[in-house]
Amino acid sequence: MMLPPQPPPYQRHLPTVISQPVPPPRPRRQGYWLIGCFLAILPVMIVAGIVGGIFLAAWLSGRLNVLVLGLDHRPGETGPARTDTLILATFNPRQPQAALLSIPRDLWVDIPGQGSNRINTANYFGDLMQPGYGPELARQTVQNNFGPAVHRYVLVDFAGFVALVDALGGIDVTVPETIVDERYPTPDYGTMTIVIPAGPQHMDGATALIYARTRHNDSDFGRSQRQQQILRALVVRVLQPGAWPRLPAAWAAARSYFTTDLNEVDFATVLLAVMRVGPEGLQSYTINQDMTVPFTTDSGAQVLLPRWEVILALVGEIF
Repeated sequence: MMLPPQPPPYQRHLPTVISQPVPPPRPRRQGYWLIGCFLAILPVMIVAGIVGGIFLAAWLSGRLNVLVLGLDHRPGETGPARTDTLILATFNPRQPQAALLSIPRDLWVDIPGQGSNRINTANYFGDLMQPGYGPELARQTVQNNFGPAVHRYVLVDFAGFVALVDALGGIDVTVPETIVDERYPTPDYGTMTIVIPAGPQHMDGATALIYARTRHNDSDFGRSQRQQQILRALVVRVLQPGAWPRLPAAWAAARSYFTTDLNEVDFATVLLAVMRVGPEGLQSYTINQDMTVPFTTDSGAQVLLPRWEVILALVGEIF
């Protein structure tokens, strides 16, 4: 029998080498990088979700009616005060609709618990009953006399209005005709002469306040129209991209000077409605001389008796 061939002597005691495949290089760990990116954008996602939820709730909430009250408070004054401005506003982003109804301050109405009086005294009597109750009594007065539910209120005094307009960098208003008021009231209860020329005007806060308050040149009805013109100019300014960097300062002014029970969803409702209708779609209405009758009370007060059949027909059309 033949033996198999043997390796040479010098190879007989060498270990056998088995070829092993070379493992591939380990992939770089990307999990930590992905986790870091997620944690970085998580706050943005949370804020976006909250804001989105607020605007969704605003869209679903439907109509919002807000009573805007301009307080007749001069610098340094405290305690109960009458309202110089009353505007009932309605906002409905789904319709869409945004409308203003100016109510003359001398309108003779029933004030809950106080009997008949000028509508601008409701805030005064409310604060006299309990400090801070004035806006609520004014809200009840408007709701009881005009019919639609009044959901919220905004109360602002002269200083707050001036601060808001100045924070926005002023507003642009076209004055229909020259205004000359030789008895414009001063903060110290005196008078002065003011002149506002006709034509386009860029107004700061102080000028806008004078324009909104003066009435000796025409009447309280003319003043209501000017006040709505000022509000429209404010809407136009807020919607201008050039004013957007000023919005934080305007918001700070509003928080410092305004008293309101509006919440975040309410603010979103107002913003959505105004953005959808645009400045030209903001409807303006006024309870004017055709809807009232001049009357002198037993105490000699000059007031306006409401013609409710006309007023309520208008209210039904708006709300």
